[in-house]
Amino acid sequence: VGVCTVLLLLIYVYLRERKSKLKMSHLALTDHLTNCPNRRHSLMQANGMMRSSNSNKHAMIVAILDVDNFKVVNDTYGHDIGDIVLQNLSSIIKGVLRESDVIGRYGGEEFILLLPNADEQEITRIFSRIQIALQNHVCEYNAEQIAMPLSVSMGAVIATDPPDNVEEQENSLLLDKIIKQADEKAYEAKAGGKDQLRFVNVSLSN
Repeated sequence: VGVCTVLLLLIYVYLRERKSKLKMSHLALTDHLTNCPNRRHSLMQANGMMRSSNSNKHAMIVAILDVDNFKVVNDTYGHDIGDIVLQNLSSIIKGVLRESDVIGRYGGEEFILLLPNADEQEITRIFSRIQIALQNHVCEYNAEQIAMPLSVSMGAVIATDPPDNVEEQENSLLLDKIIKQADEKAYEAKAGGKDQLRFVNVSLSN
């Protein structure tokens, strides 16, 4: 009986510590506000998508999405409502993505979208659905409903022709290049009048 009691106690302690470690790991990789993967976790997943794309010879899309005039929201309504807006936006985006897609909070009001095996039609469909949802956006705060139509600017890279046998360092450099191009396209969308999608097709074998 004594041995069984000790074994059960050890198992209980082990399971409790394991649960605690898993929780800490989740917190370290998750944005606390939106419950999306944080920047670090998003980049890890993007690296994995790059490797999978190389193996399967599928195109992939990396997109950067930025909320238009978000400073005005914070200045007009306060940061509490600004936080709710980001939570609402992340929920809207999750609702239009495929099961295999990933949304991560890249920083501030910026989000990164990772779409494996996707094309121009897919990213256009997603952006259109986000646009429609945000036109009818309502923010709930202190039991009040505030009509708050929003818009976003998105830049995307449709990466095709993944190269063979890419080493880890080269894979990371390619990913950095893709994210930078997506960010540049998002800036173009902002400069071009906001509330729009700009994308570019990039062959990774060139």
